[in-house]
Amino acid sequence: MTPEEWWDRCTDPLTMLEHIGPTADARGLRLFACACARRVWHLLVDDRSKDAVVVAEDYAEGRTSGERRAAAWWAWARPGEPWARGAPWRAGNAAQAAWSAARSTVAESAAFAANRSARAAAWAVWTAEARDEYGAQASLLRCIFGNPFRPPRTSSAVGLGNHGGAARRLAESIYAGRRFGDLPVLADLLEEAGCTDAELLAHLRGPGPHALGCWALDALRGKS
Repeated sequence: MTPEEWWDRCTDPLTMLEHIGPTADARGLRLFACACARRVWHLLVDDRSKDAVVVAEDYAEGRTSGERRAAAWWAWARPGEPWARGAPWRAGNAAQAAWSAARSTVAESAAFAANRSARAAAWAVWTAEARDEYGAQASLLRCIFGNPFRPPRTSSAVGLGNHGGAARRLAESIYAGRRFGDLPVLADLLEEAGCTDAELLAHLRGPGPHALGCWALDALRGKS
């Protein structure tokens, strides 16, 4: 199996993070941590946990300051709060995933968020449910980072996105509204406009999960 094939098939996000950790961009790592926390959003019983994720996303996208990120982290993570004194197993792990998304050190935060959200989703890390959650997280990493073993892209879709028009407007709207269910519509529009990038079209039509930081949407939005 080639490294490229390994990456496409891997279901262990922690091993994948070890590979990309030294070179990955901080935005992608933080958005991955946020995406992991959002997968257990229904278990976040404290609004401060949800706020930590939202602020972390805003910080990753350059919409807020480091001071606000730090304040959101500290408001949630200060010692002595109820989550630290024996919160129910799943809710406690979900909250820790949210907390990690707003930490200052993103490489460690990404791995911690993956681990804690898997625990929250599945009670314990050795269950079949946890393996399924890790598999979904591996797909999120591929959504955000693509395949690092492939050469840099020269895509007709990137050109279409960079020159504006309907495809870029739809990509921006999907991204802003998290309407990832509309990605196949975007793929159809790109194909009609002459896009021949099979990998990008397949990603947009794929089952996901998808997340903020999606490499295909970034390319169309001129963010790559």
